[in-house]
Amino acid sequence: MKIGFVGLGKMGLPMAKRLLAAGYDLIVYDTNAEPIAKMQKHKAEVADSLDSLAQSATHIILMLPNSQVVQSVIKDSYGLLCSLTRLSPFRGCFSAKSQ
Repeated sequence: MKIGFVGLGKMGLPMAKRLLAAGYDLIVYDTNAEPIAKMQKHKAEVADSLDSLAQSATHIILMLPNSQVVQSVIKDSYGLLCSLTRLSPFRGCFSAKSQ
């Protein structure tokens, strides 16, 4: 099992580090270079695109700031749905304002 992890922000970075520490095979993606560099120091595999993450991962976790970013990552022309060649289990997590 290889876990693809998208979103290395305030919640995602610590979660991804814990998955690595627990021994999971992890490939990560983020648009921010700083958390990517931190994950490389922890020996995580880094995807250069959502497409390469989707091709490598058997399971995908999204830890993103809001539902608009989640939709973009999944549905846009460069999104995960365009890249998947098989059905991968998804787990989507994001912050939302209370109403």
